Amino acid sequence: SDGINTPLSRQFDALYEAIIVFAGGKNPQVKTALENLEPYDVNELIPEKPRKQDCIDEDGNFNEEEYKAEFVIWGDEKRAAKKIYTKYSQELKALMITITGQINRGLMDSIKSEATWPEINRANDTLEFIKLLRQRCYSENTTKVVCQLDLLRKTRAYINSKQENKDTLQPTLTKPRSDTK
Repeated sequence: SDGINTPLSRQFDALYEAIIVFAGGKNPQVKTALENLEPYDVNELIPEKPRKQDCIDEDGNFNEEEYKAEFVIWGDEKRAAKKIYTKYSQELKALMITITGQINRGLMDSIKSEATWPEINRANDTLEFIKLLRQRCYSENTTKVVCQLDLLRKTRAYINSKQENKDTLQPTLTKPRSDTK
């Protein structure tokens, strides 16, 4: 499909699926956020802080060295989680540029007229932008045709309906129309 005579809702669905495949293939957290249209919960990445009561030996004594080792591991995992979340945030924000590049000017102007657009744009909030785009595409669930292309198609259809068998364009425009068959 060329997208010109496709309803906006179907165009949105195709774009949305492509975005999930494209961005989700690179980052599983981005994929999760896109599928749910909700930010990824950073708390899912951060491990639970070690507890002193978990470092007690069989005799009931606190094992300081075990606790310190657990704390070092926890710190390393927390730093790794922070890096993952930073990468997720950067990739999700960069995705907004990719999406806006796929939207025609008329639809983008329509989105920019929304009251929520300034905040979405300022925050570079890809998920809210997708929600707004979806709402706009589904509320205008009609077939959109580029004006110039529509005029060209209608002109061609008109000329074709006026021409008979092998007549050229010139005789059709000057010759009176014969009886229809």
